Amino acid sequence: MGNFKKEFILGDYESVRDFAAQKGIKYNGYFAEKTKGWSEEKRARQEQKQSKIIEKTIEKIAKKDPDRNVAHPNAKRELKNGYNRPKKVESRNLEGV
Repeated sequence: MGNFKKEFILGDYESVRDFAAQKGIKYNGYFAEKTKGWSEEKRARQEQKQSKIIEKTIEKIAKKDPDRNVAHPNAKRELKNGYNRPKKVESRNLEGV
C-alpha cells in the first residue's frame, strides 16, 4: 500500500475512491480502512505547497520591486490570505426607467 499512498498523494486524484476506480481496485471496507487518512494527508501537502508558492512569490516581488512593499503594504497579507476579487455585478437593462 506504500507505493499506492505515495502515488495518490502526489497524483491528480480527487478522492481515494477516484484513485481506486482509475487503478481498477475494488473500493470496499478493507480498502477504505487501509487508506484512512490519505485524503487529509493529501490536503495538508497541497496546503503546504500553496504556502511555499505564496512565500516564494512574495520574495520575488520584494526583490524585483522593493518600493512595492511601501506602496502596497497590504500586498503580503492579501497574497497569504488569498485576494478576494469583487464579485461580478450583472448590468441591468435600464431602458425605459
